Amino acid sequence: MSHRFSPGDLAMTLVSLKQHAAGSVVELEKKVEAGRVVRELSTRKLYLVKASAWICTRADEQGRFVYEEKNLMPLSGTPSQANETEEDPRLPTN
Repeated sequence: MSHRFSPGDLAMTLVSLKQHAAGSVVELEKKVEAGRVVRELSTRKLYLVKASAWICTRADEQGRFVYEEKNLMPLSGTPSQANETEEDPRLPTN
């Protein structure tokens, strides 16, 4: 399943990382395409991104985290969905 995420959107994580339980709410910061290398700032380790992913942040924590796009569920009312909720002009009005 593919979602149309944009930077600034909120999403819920579907998997756990060491420091975050599944179901955590994150803000999407930057998309990372498969095949790119990212560096963890705290440990300086390099990681190869194997699938399309997002660098995410949490309001209650410092730091950034990488989640594969397939492991994120968009939360309703996020900025990229704002234009999708407009009424279809082809539909009759009451």
